[in-house]
Amino acid sequence: SPRPPHPRAARSAPACPPPARSCRPARAMVVPLQVTEEVEGLQCTYGPESVLLHKEPGVGSPGATILEVEVRPRGEEANTLVWVTLLVCLPVGYPLEAVPTVEVHRSRGINDTQVRAALEAAADAIERHGRQDCGCLVPIVVEVASALASSLSECSICQEICKASEAIDAPCGDVFHESCLRDWANVKRTKRVAEADKATAPMLTQLSAVQRDIEQGEEDRESTLHELARQQLRVQEAEEWLAKAQRRMRAAMGEERSESEEEDEEGSDEEGEEGSE
Repeated sequence: SPRPPHPRAARSAPACPPPARSCRPARAMVVPLQVTEEVEGLQCTYGPESVLLHKEPGVGSPGATILEVEVRPRGEEANTLVWVTLLVCLPVGYPLEAVPTVEVHRSRGINDTQVRAALEAAADAIERHGRQDCGCLVPIVVEVASALASSLSECSICQEICKASEAIDAPCGDVFHESCLRDWANVKRTKRVAEADKATAPMLTQLSAVQRDIEQGEEDRESTLHELARQQLRVQEAEEWLAKAQRRMRAAMGEERSESEEEDEEGSDEEGEEGSE
């Protein structure tokens, strides 16, 4: 028969309460109509990717609208190597009751003096066109662009004026003289070579010692071979002398044998003569 279920297993676990749903609606960006029209005009002039409108808590004054504008000089003779990104804070009450504040968020190809000149141009536009129905965003951007048009880009290495014909526009956003960048690359390469030489100096010292040992071994080998050749020559000379001595000895032994044979023959002849008598 099947076993009865365990008492604890028969109890059903209490259902988890559903997550509380927030009744707070998503915060929508509320932008005054006048600001929207000005932003659309700037986007038509500078491109939609160069003008960004965002409203974030904690940015600027409470309820302020932040406008990010990338300003480049305009005109055929303008320097295309320079640009600035402006952060324009539009407080509550703009454009009739309050004026915007402007700061430079990013820049390229200009020095601090030229950045201050761009900010002064923006402040002048705010002073002349602020608190008007039409707003002052367009005059601010126009004045800053005019200030940039007369600006000369600056080499990030030598801090000197950099003309467009002799400049390199790096992907990092900096502007360099071609000659300065080449010299800098040579310095870096020379530094790397010096560091490599310093790191490999002990190994080169050991290699030189090994090479000297090899050369000394070659010299010892040559002297040993030379001495061996001399000894072999002396052995050959000794063998030749021994061969000559042996030949002389055999020749001497042959002469003695012939003399003894002659003496024996003479003795036998004398004995024969005596017997006949």
